[in-house]
Amino acid sequence: MVKTYLRYEAHSTFGVIASPAGNAVFDHSGRLSITPALESVIVWDIKKGTQVARWSDRDNTAEVTCITRSPNGKDYAVGYADGSIRLFDLTNNVVNVVLNGHRGSISALQFDASGTVLASGARDTDVVLWDVVGEVGLYRLRGHKDEITGIAFLASAQSADTALNVSASGHIVTSSKDTLVKLWDLCSQHCVQTLVTHRSEVWALAVSPDGRLLVTGTSDADLHVWTIAADKLETMAADNAAEQTWDAIREYGTVRRAGSSRVVTVAFHTTGKYMVCLGADRAAEIFRVRTYGEIKKKLERRQRRNREKNKK
Repeated sequence: MVKTYLRYEAHSTFGVIASPAGNAVFDHSGRLSITPALESVIVWDIKKGTQVARWSDRDNTAEVTCITRSPNGKDYAVGYADGSIRLFDLTNNVVNVVLNGHRGSISALQFDASGTVLASGARDTDVVLWDVVGEVGLYRLRGHKDEITGIAFLASAQSADTALNVSASGHIVTSSKDTLVKLWDLCSQHCVQTLVTHRSEVWALAVSPDGRLLVTGTSDADLHVWTIAADKLETMAADNAAEQTWDAIREYGTVRRAGSSRVVTVAFHTTGKYMVCLGADRAAEIFRVRTYGEIKKKLERRQRRNREKNKK
């Protein structure tokens, strides 16, 4: 006798606040939180604890994996597990653009200072630069051997009308699970410097608001700090930048973390005075970023105390 079995399929979900596959971001006012919710994005009013809006696309069934905010305050780029990217408008809660250029899940997104150029990284190891206004891909940067984990612009790219010929002052830094951090010249579209100091996967990076410091987080207990020579980035000639051996980024030292789990994310405060590091153990550590003058005074004070202690 043949037995008939019923076929059950998932129809919908409810009660989702945030899904763990992606990151959450705040709007410019700090009042709204934009969180991934499976294949959708939910906008929450933090003070009231209520849902303001839900962003979704009928043609999408992939899970949200990455979210970033544009400098203009209203556009948000959302990356998905199928490699697609959608741009949503916070003012009308609709999807304006759909970008397809990756073969793997989106793992990193970053706008330039003008908000007209978007850089995306994925598990396919590629970094793609997008013209947001023209809604087209500009070019692809290849060189990493594993998933891209972080992207940061060191200088703003040109506006969309000249984005195809980005100036020599345009540079980005990328990190990957291949333990490497790379500096790219956007004019030549080549890697001009590779940092090979890390001994484990690089999970996060952040650039200070003044553009002088780069911090990278790995699987170990130390944060790696680097100095960025902005003058070298501005003065190097674009036509032979890729042929030169650059040292625009130099190792400055390490900062010992209290936790021993891998780094999830690193970020600077907008003032540049504080830096926060979130670990996989769900502990957030806040560090004070001292100026060179403050460091000098603290060092002199410590040396003076040591001399007084030795005299006793």
